Amino acid sequence: MEYNLELLNKINEHYKELKKSFTKEDMKTLTGKDTFQSKMQGFLTFDYHRRDRLVKESEISYAYAFKEVHTKEDEDLVLTYVLHSPEKYFKEDANRYKDIAFKLGELNSLKKVKDKKLRTIHLCLTKHDVEAKYVEVPEPYNLNHLVFVSSVYLRKGTIPSFKLGVNLVFASLDISKEVLYVPFKYLIDEYVEEYIKHNYE
Repeated sequence: MEYNLELLNKINEHYKELKKSFTKEDMKTLTGKDTFQSKMQGFLTFDYHRRDRLVKESEISYAYAFKEVHTKEDEDLVLTYVLHSPEKYFKEDANRYKDIAFKLGELNSLKKVKDKKLRTIHLCLTKHDVEAKYVEVPEPYNLNHLVFVSSVYLRKGTIPSFKLGVNLVFASLDISKEVLYVPFKYLIDEYVEEYIKHNYE
């Protein structure tokens, strides 16, 4: 699948039409408040209470999931790490994130990091109890682009056949520092079918 600007615009147009008839149940699904476990995730944070605005007012954008952390206790709620950016460069081709993900893999493998800016992102990537919210990827790992790392909780029931790589998220720093995955239910069939097909190739 080509994750380009044309596809992204098509997805956003579809979502824009769906928003006109959202029910309370739709909002619960989109904001992760449809199950007890997901409802409690981040309950005491400001961002939790901004989720309604985030899914109503932000556009859907590409993100690149490059790491997931499984725990026996939370099989239906999986911690993942994604790269995302406001730059048009990545909207035109989301596979461009791959090179940055590769560079971060190099950083992640280091045992000690002296540089202060690098220590911040290294800590986020290696200590899973440290929440990453719009942590800017510093030089030289950003390859001269404005790119952020965020930790995002995947609700497996909303994205069957989840895979690392390009995914769709709600992200808007003007509204919230939280990033949310977009459930398949609200995406165009073309995207969902190709995503699932690619996962089994």
